Amino acid sequence: MKKLFLPLLFVAIVLGFILPGGQYLKPLLPWLLSTLLFFNFYVISFERKQIVQKGILFYFGVVFLIVPLLLFLATKSVSPSFRIGLFLTAITPSAISGPIVVTMLEGNFGLSIANTVVYNLFSPLSYTLLTKLYFNTSDLNVDFEQMILKLLVLICIPFGLALVAKRISRLTRPLQTIASYINILFLFIVFSAVSASSGRLQTISGTELLFVLLAVCLVVMALYLSGFLLGQDWESKKALAVSMGHKNNSLCIWLAVANFDPLAAIPPTVYIIVQHSVNALLILFFTRRASSRGDRNVQRPS
Repeated sequence: MKKLFLPLLFVAIVLGFILPGGQYLKPLLPWLLSTLLFFNFYVISFERKQIVQKGILFYFGVVFLIVPLLLFLATKSVSPSFRIGLFLTAITPSAISGPIVVTMLEGNFGLSIANTVVYNLFSPLSYTLLTKLYFNTSDLNVDFEQMILKLLVLICIPFGLALVAKRISRLTRPLQTIASYINILFLFIVFSAVSASSGRLQTISGTELLFVLLAVCLVVMALYLSGFLLGQDWESKKALAVSMGHKNNSLCIWLAVANFDPLAAIPPTVYIIVQHSVNALLILFFTRRASSRGDRNVQRPS
């Protein structure tokens, strides 16, 4: 499933453009996302002591203070739907699968876990407060009390259930088996988002779509690079880069579709493709780097 993920992601996006009617799938999205989050929380292992990390302050400063401000100022001429979509994408918490990527890069697993757990649980507040702070809430026509309530239910219940399930040993094998195929739900969420906005996309100019693509690429690069530069050693550099850049886009897509114009789900959908491409390049680079370093150690005379 992991090897086929990117090709299947492209297929889901193309099918979303071809097959309209994604808005009718909207009632299913909270249930699908809750299930996806439950399994994602279930497969990562963490301890309370891992949560206290200095790196979470770096994350807060970049993702919640610097990047939202710069993005808000730079997108004044962009259509409101794309603008809010870009903004939501930038402040979206770390992907729950991020620690797995960090492990593959031999990064600081504890720091990655800290950012992932803290900011996913914090997301009901961060999404709501930052959106209200930067945007004219009357223009958005969003019930923020309902929005924060939905997010709290959507995040906290799967997290709590995952903690309970971890303590029941007889569930370990079946849940881990199901978890290996759970990305199918993620692909369905992407398909639904693209399908819901496909009709509107046909009315958008190519220039604006190109701008959104470039803006997403810049946000991705800025976040990964910021994390890398702020890390104090190689392990923390890798962990912070992935924590800041690798986003929980399924959560962002649901939030966009459920509370805003369906077009707001396009930036996080594009972001998925870019972030997975960056992760693949990072894994390839650091794997080869470790391999070449190992070869030199073998050849070194004793």
